[in-house]
Amino acid sequence: MRNWLLHFGEPPKWSKDVKFILVDISKEEIELRKPCLGLVGDAAKVVEMINKEIKDDLFCLGKTHPWFEAIQKKANENVSKMEAQLAKDVVPFNFLTPMRIIRDAILGVGSPAPIVVSEGANTMDVGRSVLVQTEPRTRLHAGTWGTMGVGLGYCIAAALNSPDRLVVAVEGDSGFGFSAMEVECTLRIAILFLARVIPEYVRTSPDLLIFLTRLLILYMEIKICTIFNYAFCVFELLQTLVRYQLLVVVIVFNNGGVYSGNRRSPGEITGPFKDDPAPTSFVPGAAYHFLIEALGGEGYLFGTRDELKSALTESFAARKPAVINVTIDPYAGAENGRLQHKN
Repeated sequence: MRNWLLHFGEPPKWSKDVKFILVDISKEEIELRKPCLGLVGDAAKVVEMINKEIKDDLFCLGKTHPWFEAIQKKANENVSKMEAQLAKDVVPFNFLTPMRIIRDAILGVGSPAPIVVSEGANTMDVGRSVLVQTEPRTRLHAGTWGTMGVGLGYCIAAALNSPDRLVVAVEGDSGFGFSAMEVECTLRIAILFLARVIPEYVRTSPDLLIFLTRLLILYMEIKICTIFNYAFCVFELLQTLVRYQLLVVVIVFNNGGVYSGNRRSPGEITGPFKDDPAPTSFVPGAAYHFLIEALGGEGYLFGTRDELKSALTESFAARKPAVINVTIDPYAGAENGRLQHKN
């Protein structure tokens, strides 16, 4: 099973002798997945046929069945453990403390409930458990393939489809940055943009000078030429939010890297490459909020409970595009992508 949300159908999350029946309209997909049994057809039609066949011999075990009770008990234990961790106010922020604050702010909006966009590694993993839904069709995330870079596109689509609903995107800094990969924007193309488009734009819109100044500062901080690839593509998506005043608040969990910041093994800290950054690291304190400020949106940079609460209250009430840059401990989170294993 190629589905990380279901732990690929592997133990210990699943029994060793579990049998999967896969329904898919594509025969090739079934042959690729190799389930115990494959049924080719439209899922709605297949379920309708199954219901007709089992109507006289239902196999529902019921809530009092030992198997169901065992699962419910384990689920309740997990919820209790998580709530105990969520109740703590950890500073510098881990992932759970700000996620709890965001959850409470979203629930406080009431009805219609905001549409929640979730993207990232640890950010999306934690968000799936903490950011509860109270209404159907109010969550978008990277899906069964864990595809990064879809978050801001989701925001635009959700805001256009439901213009009266607030859209809240909870993004990891890597997931937020991967939006740059949605278009093929190389350094050469960025330079052509600078040479051909900006002179006329500056003549008609002096505010762009503010953007360029702040972008230059960000460039000097990160010190990599590919910032043009990253910044201009994210800039285009943020520009869409501001230009059309879409009701989108983007919250970036900024721990300075993919999974974590400059986290290295003891051997890497003391070895011959001790001065090199970890393969998962970005630049600490990247000023993502500057991008939307330059476009006329609201930008926030916070790292404490009261600051984050205030920013959420203000940005939700303003009903205009905003980016909240939340500083996270670079050692918070789990590295579950094996990037540090150099695979």
